[in-house]
Amino acid sequence: MATINAKRTTSSKEQLYSFIILFSFICFIASIVAVNIPIEKILQERAVGIPFFRNFPWYSSWRVAVVNFLLWVIALILVSFDVPASKYFLWLSTIIFLIAHYFSLHTYKTSGFKIFIYPFIFVTFSSQTRMPVYHLDLGQIILLISLLQNIKEIKSFINKRLKKGLLKE
Repeated sequence: MATINAKRTTSSKEQLYSFIILFSFICFIASIVAVNIPIEKILQERAVGIPFFRNFPWYSSWRVAVVNFLLWVIALILVSFDVPASKYFLWLSTIIFLIAHYFSLHTYKTSGFKIFIYPFIFVTFSSQTRMPVYHLDLGQIILLISLLQNIKEIKSFINKRLKKGLLKE
C-alpha cells in the first residue's frame, strides 16, 4: 500500500497572519503582566539595595510604556532583518507605547504637576520645587522613527491614492 506524503504548506498570507497574531499576543500579554509587576521596585532594590516604598498613580501606565518600549526596540531589530510581519509588531508596540506614555503624563498632570509638551521634549513643573524639569519625549521620537522606518510604504500608499484620484494634490 502506498502512502501519500501530504505535507501542508502554509501560504505566505497564512504565515503573515500567524506572525501578526503572535506579535499581538506578545504585546498584550506583556502589557497585562507589566501592569501587575512592580518593575520600579525590582530595579530599585536590585540596583541600589534600598527598599522601595513610593507608589505613584502613574507607575502602572509607566510600566506598560517601558515594556512596550523594549518590545519596540526588538521589533525595530526584527524589521531591520526583514522578518515577516515585523512592521506590524513595530506599529503595535508603537501604538501601545504611545497610549501608555501619554496616559502616564495625563496621570502625572492630574496628580498636581504642570506639563508642557514641545517638539521632542516635555517640561514638568512641581508645585513644591517650581523648577522646570526637562524630559526627552520618547513618544514623539518613537513615532518619528517608526514613520521613517516605513517611509517607502507611506510614499507608495500616497502615490497609489493619487493615481486613483482619491487624494488631491
